[in-house]
Amino acid sequence: RGHLMPDYIVQIDVFRIKNMTFLYGYEKPVLVVLHSDSNNIEHLRTYVIGPKSLSDGPWKQSNISHDSYELVPVKVPYCGVIVIATASLTYYDGNCIKSCPLQPTKITAIGDFDCERDHFLIGDINGVLRIVVMSINQSKNSIEAIGSEAIGLTTV
Repeated sequence: RGHLMPDYIVQIDVFRIKNMTFLYGYEKPVLVVLHSDSNNIEHLRTYVIGPKSLSDGPWKQSNISHDSYELVPVKVPYCGVIVIATASLTYYDGNCIKSCPLQPTKITAIGDFDCERDHFLIGDINGVLRIVVMSINQSKNSIEAIGSEAIGLTTV
């Protein structure tokens, strides 16, 4: 087990942070940040957190969906992130981009559906419950596709 280190301040050099989360599967902590620039164009950027420092991470992605608002980390061995936007879900890992459309909505709840973390449940502001499934290529150890399907309604 690790231990807590003294706190310190670091500066992230992006314009407007919308969301951030840690990625799974890296030796050092890797933070992925969803941000928009001064032209309101949205980007993903990763940072490696070191002792009292923040350095460029393993990947970044420019010009993602303009209405992105939520990040969901994907567990090992895929180690990417799902970006939730008003009308889409998109998986990024620095090498691979897979996307699927959604009916325009605001996702308000996200939960694991299985321990492998290739299935999620998401719920929206209208009470629609959806399952999100990532199709896995086992031989290449990669994500082949992402999809979602409505499975029911919940109370709001």
